[in-house]
Amino acid sequence: MIPESPFASATLEAMLGALPVPAYTNDLRGYVTWQNAAARAVGGDLRGVHYSKAVPPDELPRARETWAAVTLSGATRRRTGAYRGAGGELVSLEVIVSPIRVNGSIVGVFGIAIPSNGLPRRSATEELSPRQLDVLRLLVQAKSTSEIAADLSLAPETVRNHVRSLLKALGARSRLEATLVALRDGVVTLDLD
Repeated sequence: MIPESPFASATLEAMLGALPVPAYTNDLRGYVTWQNAAARAVGGDLRGVHYSKAVPPDELPRARETWAAVTLSGATRRRTGAYRGAGGELVSLEVIVSPIRVNGSIVGVFGIAIPSNGLPRRSATEELSPRQLDVLRLLVQAKSTSEIAADLSLAPETVRNHVRSLLKALGARSRLEATLVALRDGVVTLDLD
């Protein structure tokens, strides 16, 4: 039986279900409560399964350290390592996990998994202009239009035009999706330390 999740809802599926990057949630016990289609394609349907079943035995100590850091300290963590793929094969993933809070309490974990083993990647990011790449790097830092405009000495409308162009070039429907595509393609990285 798949455990009920207090944070997995139709809204979560609507917002993240079609993202091109694997995304998932776990409850505090470590059981997968939700996966988008990209996560199921990479790792199989793990809903109701403990996260440790997706990790090879030699990787478990590091995975448990990451889990503890997120669930106990509330920190966002990144870990690159081997995971079991949908067919049982090992795949290399960069996993970024963050706590999910409800009323100030950690109730679970949200993660994205960026394939790092040569899985097919989109080439659209290779065609971005240097200025579009500048804007994209600032989007990944969760900067607003006005912050990006100030950082790059541009008018806010110019930034909005660059963002629209980025979304179109990347086939993304939102800034979040554009950020995830850029992370997946290795165009930008997150500095979590």
